[in-house]
Amino acid sequence: MKIKLAIIIIFLSAISSYTQDIGSLSYIHELGKKETATFGDAVSMFVLTLNKKAENFNTNISILKSLNVIPETDYSESTPLRRGMLASIIAKYLDLKDSLFYRIFKSERYAFRACIADNIMDANMSEWDKISGDELIEIMSIVAEKKGEEK
Repeated sequence: MKIKLAIIIIFLSAISSYTQDIGSLSYIHELGKKETATFGDAVSMFVLTLNKKAENFNTNISILKSLNVIPETDYSESTPLRRGMLASIIAKYLDLKDSLFYRIFKSERYAFRACIADNIMDANMSEWDKISGDELIEIMSIVAEKKGEEK
């Protein structure tokens, strides 16, 4: 498990193209230890995936909204991260179209189903399940890989 985490950290640090400071690496290391990630963690990971420097929560949200990556939400930074919450950001970021219901309703439930269809999340889970820091890092590495395939 620690080897897998180390590989993911190396992969994510390579994404940053040396523009990130050492604080990003320590943040990812600390995130990997969390039993339950927060919405703020997901927002920070998306900003890092976009090769931008993670700032405070409000700045990160502004960055994602300006790039039309994050749907309108009223979640706070400390809200425990659930699979549906993360899936709604991923589906918008990757422009997933594998779910007709997601394209119509744009709900977390159908965003989660679209992520399952695209092999980003496990089908044996629920959109209500909480995500650990380690799982968030793993999912974001899959997202970064899929975004790289689009280019």
